[in-house]
Amino acid sequence: MPRHDWSETLDALRAGSAPALASVAANPLGLWLIRMVYVVPNADPGPLLHDFRDGGTLRRHLLDHLIDALLAARPPVPGQAHGGRHPGEVGPELVSEPFRPRRAWNAGQVRLWLSHLATLLTRNGTRDLAWWDVARYATTTGRRWLLCVVGGLVAGVMAGVAAGVLVAVTLNFPSEYSYALIWTGIVFGLVVSAVIVFKARGWFAEVPGSADLRLMLALTFSRAYLTRRHLRQFAIFFLVMPILLGVVTLVAISLVVFFAEPRLVGVLGFLLLMTCAIVDGVIVFAVHVKWVEHPTPLTSATTASSTWRADRNLTVARIVAAGRMLALLAVIAVFAFGFIARASFTHVWPVALQWGVFTALIGGVACGIISGCHHGWLVCKATLVTEPSSRLPKKLIPFLEDMHRVGLLRAVGPIYQFRHGEVQDYLAEATARDDLKSCTSTTSGRGYGL
Repeated sequence: MPRHDWSETLDALRAGSAPALASVAANPLGLWLIRMVYVVPNADPGPLLHDFRDGGTLRRHLLDHLIDALLAARPPVPGQAHGGRHPGEVGPELVSEPFRPRRAWNAGQVRLWLSHLATLLTRNGTRDLAWWDVARYATTTGRRWLLCVVGGLVAGVMAGVAAGVLVAVTLNFPSEYSYALIWTGIVFGLVVSAVIVFKARGWFAEVPGSADLRLMLALTFSRAYLTRRHLRQFAIFFLVMPILLGVVTLVAISLVVFFAEPRLVGVLGFLLLMTCAIVDGVIVFAVHVKWVEHPTPLTSATTASSTWRADRNLTVARIVAAGRMLALLAVIAVFAFGFIARASFTHVWPVALQWGVFTALIGGVACGIISGCHHGWLVCKATLVTEPSSRLPKKLIPFLEDMHRVGLLRAVGPIYQFRHGEVQDYLAEATARDDLKSCTSTTSGRGYGL
């Protein structure tokens, strides 16, 4: 039972002498606000009768205190406030109390984050809060370009340094071929940077994806899962194209042997082998990505966290697939070159191992990130890392899940909305008022005078 006496408040409502309170209590949202701000915390209902001249003022007062009241009414589950349990592990206390947050949040910080999210949604004319749209909503065109350029430069520097180290290890640096170290790093780094900057422009509009592991396994172990279209593409990519490529290259080699020196046969044979291997490898990876990767179904059976994990795992799967393919090609290239140079196996296999490992790490990360049509997790993570912590939480998904648990957000599948459109509008207007207030205080504080 509440400690405070509500009889005066109820009598005033019956008598019609509390128009502001009656206006707010006339709809379900107003009743919920009164319950969460005054009834649940056992607050004194006296201000509801005497302190507000109209319903709009009272409603703003209730919305002002809603976040504090909800967080106080639903404290975090014991042992979860400081990460006491692994995020994927569900204990009995989580099952029995599904509407309590998993972490402790500061009410002021929650208000800032929700206000900024509400502003982003209102600015883009939507009520739906999807985590993969946050990067696009929170960044301008100029900032997206800046993120692409900075990301490309960072990836290019890392790839260039790694490629230089690979060449240095192979050539037993320092040596008379040390210039190759610098040029290899510069060229490889510039190529990676340029490709990422060019490709990343469209990543901000992509939806999350997932990998169909059943199809991946079927491509390896079974023919029953494959359709006729898959088998036809498989035949074209892996049989027809390599044969055509081999015939064209064989004709070129025959002409060279006929008109040029015979010693070029070994070099051209190596080029033929490497060209076929590279083309086949690129085709294998492209078909692998095309068949296995697909958009995540955005239905009520999915959640924000499941789509986040699926898109992240898809990125990792692309990196692993690209690294595996490139490592195999690198090993084949080293052994082929060693065979042409008549080098012993004991000298070739350490170099092949080095090239395989480094190529998997360098090229796998670069190709895995660049390829594919689903980069929602990547761009959202980059946006959250670079966004000031006063505007967006670094751990967006846990924050949205906890706000859903306390009742500030509602969820339909992976899409969140504010509990009511009026809550979103109020928070967006509050952000505009705070910005105007800060601008006014900054201007007045400059001390202009005659």
